[in-house]
Amino acid sequence: MFTTCDINRTPLQTTRRILSDFPNSQHRPVLVEVGIKMPLTNSMPLPRWNFHKADWPKLSADMDAAIRWIPTCAENYKRFTKLIIATAKKSISRGYRKAYIPSWAEESEKLFDEYTRTGNHEIGDDLLKSLDGGRRNRWLDTVESMDFKASSRKDWRVLNGLAGKTGTNFRGGSAPLANAIANRIVEVSRVKGRKDDTRATRQCAKQLKASLPIDYQLSREFFQDETDRALKLLPPNKAAGFDGVYNEFLKHLGLKCRKWLKEFFSDILLRSKLPRDFNRSKIIAILKPQKPADNPKSYRPNALVNCVYKLLDRLIYNRIMPLIDKVVQVEQAGFRCGRNCTNQVLSLTTHIEAGFQKKLKTVAVLIDLSAAYDTVWWQGLVYKLMKAVPCRKAVGLLNSMLSNREFIVFLGDNESRTKKLNNGLPQGSVLAPLLFNLYLHDIPETQSRKFMYAADIALASQHETFKPSEGILNEDLSILDRYFRKWRLVPNTAKTEVTAFHLTNQMAKYEPTVEFAGAMLHYNTTPKYLGVTLDWSLTYAPHMDKLSKKLQTRNNILHRLAGTTWGASADVLRTTGLSLVYPTAEYCAPVWSNSAHVLHVDTQLNQTMRRISGTLKCIPLQWLPVLSHISPRRLRRQQILLREAQKIYGNPNLPAHAEFTDPPPHRLKSCHPPYQTACDLVHICCRNGTQNPLIAWELPSTLHNRMWAKQCLHVHVRVEGITGV
Repeated sequence: MFTTCDINRTPLQTTRRILSDFPNSQHRPVLVEVGIKMPLTNSMPLPRWNFHKADWPKLSADMDAAIRWIPTCAENYKRFTKLIIATAKKSISRGYRKAYIPSWAEESEKLFDEYTRTGNHEIGDDLLKSLDGGRRNRWLDTVESMDFKASSRKDWRVLNGLAGKTGTNFRGGSAPLANAIANRIVEVSRVKGRKDDTRATRQCAKQLKASLPIDYQLSREFFQDETDRALKLLPPNKAAGFDGVYNEFLKHLGLKCRKWLKEFFSDILLRSKLPRDFNRSKIIAILKPQKPADNPKSYRPNALVNCVYKLLDRLIYNRIMPLIDKVVQVEQAGFRCGRNCTNQVLSLTTHIEAGFQKKLKTVAVLIDLSAAYDTVWWQGLVYKLMKAVPCRKAVGLLNSMLSNREFIVFLGDNESRTKKLNNGLPQGSVLAPLLFNLYLHDIPETQSRKFMYAADIALASQHETFKPSEGILNEDLSILDRYFRKWRLVPNTAKTEVTAFHLTNQMAKYEPTVEFAGAMLHYNTTPKYLGVTLDWSLTYAPHMDKLSKKLQTRNNILHRLAGTTWGASADVLRTTGLSLVYPTAEYCAPVWSNSAHVLHVDTQLNQTMRRISGTLKCIPLQWLPVLSHISPRRLRRQQILLREAQKIYGNPNLPAHAEFTDPPPHRLKSCHPPYQTACDLVHICCRNGTQNPLIAWELPSTLHNRMWAKQCLHVHVRVEGITGV
C-alpha cells in the first residue's frame, strides 16, 4: 500500500511506469514514483573547458610574459604546449558536472531547502514552476539566437533533437575491435604497384631531387601578416589533437606569442623538420547508421590533428596553391576557386542536352575510386610535387608532413596500438584536396569528354548511335586503367556505372556494353552524379521525387519547431527555413529548374512558407512569398542560374563555355536547356539595366507595397472570421 498524502493530508504527485517483461512470468512490473521529481541531466565524466567564462586578456598577458624563455625551434614544441595549457588552466574554468538540474538558480535553492524542511507540496509546485519558467526562457533564448550563417552546430543539435535524432554515441566496443579498425586503415592504404613503374618513378624522383633548386619566394621566412591571416581563418569549436591545444587558445594569443609562432613556423620551413607531435593524430571511430557494431568496416574514421599543425598547413597551402593550380587540368573542378558542384553538374547536363539538339546519343561512365584519398602513393606524390613546386625546402617539408604519420584509434573507452601510415593524405588537412588535384593532374587525355570533381570522374561520348561511343569508352577506360594501376589508385568496378542519355523511346531499355579493369560495368538508368539523380531523357523525375521526400523530412523538423509548447517567432522560423530547407531545395537548381516535375519541390516549399507565416490552406499561393517575406522560388532559381552563367561566359576555359556562348540550333521545342534560359535572362536583365532578377522584389518601394498588402490580407482574414493566420 502506497502513501499518497503528506503530513498535512495533501495528495502527493504520483507517476506510474510499466517496465519490460519480467523473466519467466506473464506479468509486467509497474514502477510507481511518489513525490516531486526533479529533471536531472547527466553529463559525460570528462573535464571540459568553459570558453564562455574565459579571461582571455589574462591568458594573452601571461603567455606574452613567459614565451620569451622558449627558443623557436621544432624541438621545443612540447614546452610550448605545456606552457599554453598551464596558462589556460589559470585563466579558463575547467571541469564537468556529474549531474545537474537545468535552470537551477538561487531562488530554486531556497525553495528546495524550504521544501525539504517543511514538506509542503505547494512550495514544491512553486519550485517546479520556477524551473519551467527558467527552461522556457532558455528555450526562447536558444531559438532567438539561431544563426546558421556562422557555426551552427548548436542549432543543428536542437533541430535534430526535435526530430528525435540523438546522435550515435556508441561507447561500447573493445580493444581488439579498435586494433582491427586500425589494421584496416593501414591495409586500405597499402596498394601494391607494379615493380617496373615503382622503380622507374623512384629513379626519376632521385634524379629530379639532385637538381632541385631552392626558390627564395617559396622558402623565405613567413611574414607576420601571413600568420595573422591564418590565425583569423581558424574555426572555433573544433576538437584538439593529442597536445590538447584548441583553436581558441591560438586565436587569443598576444603579439609576442604570434611573433613566436611566426618564427617557429619559419624555422620548420627552413630546416624542413617537423615536431614529432605534428605527425601524430587520434582517430575517432564512429559507427555508421544501420551497420553491425562488430565489423571493422562499419566504422567511419574521423582524424583529429593538432591545431598548431593545421595553422602550419594553412601557411603552406597559401604558398604553393598558385603553382599547383596552374598545372591542374581545367576539367578538374574539385575544390578550386570559382568552381563548385553546381557548375560541374551543369557542364555535364548541358553537354548532354546540346547533344539532344544535334540528334546525338550520349553514353557516360561514372568512375568510382575506392578510398581515393587514402590510397595516394606517397613517393609518387612527392615526385609530382618536385615537378610542380621547384623548391627543395618546400618539397622537403611536404615530404615530412606526408610520411611516417602515426595514429591511434579510439573506440569508446578503448584505444588501439600505435600504427604508422606512409600512403594516403592526412585527413582534416586543408592541403589534402589540393594535393589530390595535383596527384591527378597528369591523367591521360581521352577521346571522350572528362568531367572531374576530385575523385568523381565522368566520361561522356556522343554519336548518332551507341556502338561508336561504346568503342571509344572502352579504349579510354583501358588507358585510365593503366594510369590508375601505375599510380596505385583502385577503381571500384562494382560501383562504377555506365548509363545512356537519348530521346528514342524504342531504345529505352538498351544497355551499352562497356568493360573496365576486366569487368563488365553495371548499367544504371538513374545514376547519381554529385548528388543529382539523372535519367535517360533528363526529365529529372527521379531526382524531383527524392528531393521532395527530403524536403518533407526537413519541413517536419520545422513543424516541430513551430509546434513546440513554447514555440518560436516568425523571424526564427524564417531564418531556420532559409537555412534548413532552401539550401537543399536549391542545390543544382540551374540543372533541373526547367523540369516539368519541379512542382513536387514547389509543393514542399509552399509548405515551408505556410509554416513560417502560419497561414491556412485557404490562403492563395501567390500570397505566401509576401507573408513569409521570402522571394519567389522562380526568381531565386533565375538568380542562381544567372550567377552560374556569368561565370561560364567570363571564363573560356570552363567546359560549358562553348554551349553557352555558341549554342546549337534549338530543334526540340519541348526541351528548355539551361543555356537557352540563361541567354534569355541575360537579354532581359540587359534590357532592364540590371544583373539581378530579384532587384524588383528587393526595392524599398516594393517592400513597402508588400507590407501594406500583408496588413490588408490580415484585415481581410479577420473580417472573414478565419483564424490561425
